[in-house]
Amino acid sequence: MTQLLQPRVIAHLNDVNRQGGTGLTGLVPPKVTLPIDDIRAGRIQVDSAPLKGTRVPLKSYEIDTIQATQDKGLAVGGVQTGVFWGWSFGGHFPGGLIYLLMHHPELARFEAPYSLPVLFNEDEWRNGTQTGGFVTRHVREICYMKIYVTTRSRYGLEHHTMILSNLFLDEYGVGAPPNPPLTDAQKAAARQRALQHVENVILYAQDPADAPAGTYTALDLAVMEWVEALITLPQSAYLHEQKLRAALDVSNKAEVTAGIRRLDASPNLAEDAAYKRLLDHQVAELAMLVGHMDGLGRAITMLHLESEDPVKVADGYMTDRAGLFQIYDAIGVSKVVRTANELRLNPELLKQIQAGTISSPVSAQDAARTGEF
Repeated sequence: MTQLLQPRVIAHLNDVNRQGGTGLTGLVPPKVTLPIDDIRAGRIQVDSAPLKGTRVPLKSYEIDTIQATQDKGLAVGGVQTGVFWGWSFGGHFPGGLIYLLMHHPELARFEAPYSLPVLFNEDEWRNGTQTGGFVTRHVREICYMKIYVTTRSRYGLEHHTMILSNLFLDEYGVGAPPNPPLTDAQKAAARQRALQHVENVILYAQDPADAPAGTYTALDLAVMEWVEALITLPQSAYLHEQKLRAALDVSNKAEVTAGIRRLDASPNLAEDAAYKRLLDHQVAELAMLVGHMDGLGRAITMLHLESEDPVKVADGYMTDRAGLFQIYDAIGVSKVVRTANELRLNPELLKQIQAGTISSPVSAQDAARTGEF
């Protein structure tokens, strides 16, 4: 360390270590308390701010031939895994994260193959042994929403609002196929219930105890409590771990009984031992994915990564695709969710609205004046 770091950096690290968590501040930005009743009633409406100003150029590998071939295509192959079958779930949506990764071709090769399994996969098995996906997609997305509401990461919050909405549509049977057979009226009702549910999840992610009944499961609440501790005061996270393990154990046994989870008992473990091992794997997996997403969100915030604009055909090669907020429109993300997200990310705007110096509704351009990455 003495050969690599400035003395003042080493002194700060030593001071943090001596404190052991006491007085450790600044890990997350100040909490923003939303006027939820006013937002739900439509008295406050704010469009998402289309912030610009990324610290590095976001060049498309689709039209920049040097960018596309600087690593003999290996970097492009890695990020295409994320483009098509990971972060975009089968759609062509490269996104700012992809263009950012292209500045580090070696990382571009390996980020997607690591990130996607730990963040999204469930029930990965090899030779009769479960090797990944120990917690469900639902639990994962609850983690990510808690992380990005707490750290106020614009890119993370905006993108996982999209992903969480799609997940709830899937859970209600009106998202990605296969879907149950429903009449048009049933589909409309299920879609409305799904979008209302996800709206509640996002609105109350900061203060889940205030949420309407049925918004979160007991496991959701335990996970959110543990995640908040892990990213705000890591030394205390172990104090919440037993509650997390107990909730996971109840959920695991219910899923196995219902036939929607297979318990790995290889090689010839007793049932209690198999469940204990599953819990250990789940806590390890959750710790890895929380650390990954927290760190990724902070890096993206520091680099001022922008939300995606709509893309038109470039040189007859790049396919047209919608921007992030056009995808919101297609999914049905509500004005309530967009307003809540922007105000969490834009506390100065909230102050101005509450002081009466700016009136609702607030346009995207006006929101951008005080918007933060």
